[in-house]
Amino acid sequence: MSDNNKKIEDITNEIKEAKEEIIEELKEENIETNLDGVLENEEDVKKQLLKGDDKISKKKQGILGRFFQNLISPLIDQTISLAIAVAILFLFDASLKPFGYHVAKMVEMFFFIYIGINILYPSIMKTTKLRATVGEIVLNKIEK
Repeated sequence: MSDNNKKIEDITNEIKEAKEEIIEELKEENIETNLDGVLENEEDVKKQLLKGDDKISKKKQGILGRFFQNLISPLIDQTISLAIAVAILFLFDASLKPFGYHVAKMVEMFFFIYIGINILYPSIMKTTKLRATVGEIVLNKIEK
């Protein structure tokens, strides 16, 4: 165990020395740097590059284009909520008919079902494998 610890300490000391040498070289060339946020693996590098691409593409789109893209996402989600609410209402009404009953106040019942779906839909969708609502997924595909 002590050999492993010594090796680890040696490697960390070498890394620190290399970092200090790089900082000194950069200072000599009058280049400002901050090596505290050095990316440690390829995934971080890829994410950082993608963030840079997002900034460039967002600037190119303009305010009006971005507005319509952000408008599409909730419209898609509300359309899906509306369709689910209508389907549940008619299924509920159809399930009562064999017993001789029906939904007398369809508009009021629809309103309550629609509110319930609007509360539950985002929560359910964000806990699934997709981790986003359908509108958010479409918005992300439009942005790319």
